[in-house]
Amino acid sequence: MGNPQIFSSLSLELKIIEAKNVESKTRGDLFVRCYLPSGGSKKRRIGVDTKEVPSKNDHVWNQSFSLECSGIGHEGSMDLTKLSQESLVFELRWRNRVPVLGTSGFGGSKLLGRAEIAWEEVIESPNMVLDKWVYLVNSTGGDRPAKLKKDFEMHASKTIGY
Repeated sequence: MGNPQIFSSLSLELKIIEAKNVESKTRGDLFVRCYLPSGGSKKRRIGVDTKEVPSKNDHVWNQSFSLECSGIGHEGSMDLTKLSQESLVFELRWRNRVPVLGTSGFGGSKLLGRAEIAWEEVIESPNMVLDKWVYLVNSTGGDRPAKLKKDFEMHASKTIGY
């Protein structure tokens, strides 16, 4: 990407499809947390969680998220060259649903695995569409690494007059 690619708007369709090779030894629910860069110089991220599915069932979400970013004028335009230096982060997480000492079981969650996909991979894919499995770095020490199926589709509108 030698020349900057400047756009006035971007939209992203992100679909979390399913997980495989997830070892679940206890009751609870699984969900995926996605971290997307929000832009700016402070490297802030936006976190989005999927719905929770029981850990003993099939690990299928088929859940989509649509995100849109718009810029106003040249100051608000988006440079895909800068975006391509960022990454999307996906975490497979488990939450205990068994009440503990009178609580309703709504506590924190435990990280089971993590994966990153470079925005550059999405931007450089044909028509900015990427449908793939990613392997999660396993934090539970299981035999096989878990994998997560995701589908991305990104659309960009060119800035006019700059």
